[in-house]
Amino acid sequence: AKAAMCLRLSSVNEAAERVDLGVEGQYDFECAQLNPNMAVPFLEVEDKVITDSRLIADHLFQKYPGAGDRKAISEGQKESVIAFVDTIAEWDEAVWCFTHIGEQASMANIPRYMKLHQQALLANQKGSELPLVDGMSM
Repeated sequence: AKAAMCLRLSSVNEAAERVDLGVEGQYDFECAQLNPNMAVPFLEVEDKVITDSRLIADHLFQKYPGAGDRKAISEGQKESVIAFVDTIAEWDEAVWCFTHIGEQASMANIPRYMKLHQQALLANQKGSELPLVDGMSM
């Protein structure tokens, strides 16, 4: 939610290419090579991949502020914009992420790794080179 909102508000919204990965697309081997966390969203920009929605929001605000952002900055309201994004980030984290459940949060990643390993085995059967992904040998 936060990255999509910030993209819509940025000056690159019209030029950005959005890719619908479907229900499990982020678990595909190719996507996992770009984002080892196997989570969405992630942003490929300026020869780098940003894999955290808050970092995406910060990058867009700093590098590609939209008209409203530029107006807020020129009126000395930059901190208010950042505070608003912080509020959205806290809400989004509470609703969609596992971090609030404590130590059991790592258990939520088990299906991700299982899906990645399935995809890696399929890629290996097709003869693909398998680099380390997320520090784990395939």
